Amino acid sequence: MKKTTLTVIVVLISAWAQGQGAKFGIKGGVNLSLFGNDIKSKVGFQAGIFSTIQLADKWYVQPEALYVEQSVKREDFSVGLITFDEASVKIASIYIPVVVKYYPVKQLYIESGPQVGFVLASKAKADYEGANYEFDAKDQLKEVDFGLNIGSGYDFNKQFSLGIRYYVGITKMANSDYVKDFYNRNSILSLSAAYSF
Repeated sequence: MKKTTLTVIVVLISAWAQGQGAKFGIKGGVNLSLFGNDIKSKVGFQAGIFSTIQLADKWYVQPEALYVEQSVKREDFSVGLITFDEASVKIASIYIPVVVKYYPVKQLYIESGPQVGFVLASKAKADYEGANYEFDAKDQLKEVDFGLNIGSGYDFNKQFSLGIRYYVGITKMANSDYVKDFYNRNSILSLSAAYSF
């Protein structure tokens, strides 16, 4: 059901974009997940496709479909009566942001807009008394994430651009008491390069 929903969304966005004379492109980059003071971010990556449609002079809308991997770790993490030496979580998701871009000056833009995400998989690893444990953590998370993006970027030419974006989740992602202190609301800082065809 989730794969069908994602496919339908991407197809509808693509069809609408083609009808508006959009430019299409690919993008990719790295991210850091910022969950809290006790959580250490590990570098994740993201890649996907986008289309850019002009709305008016200096105004554009850009829908995207991105595959995003996030990774974080925490030391001295407790679950019930057990305290792990270190625990880490890796989450793979499909995110669909739709941002409005405004160019206050030529080539430099600011952007903002909503984003919805669908968790595809999640793996957790933990170290306890010298032993390593790995388990599926997908059931500990809610499947859908929703939040807002804000960012900025620079177009070097008509094809190549760089952008920085901060995403903050509105929905709570923890699906159980075991992970709510480790991972609750999403927060991602990303740096991406984009190429338009």
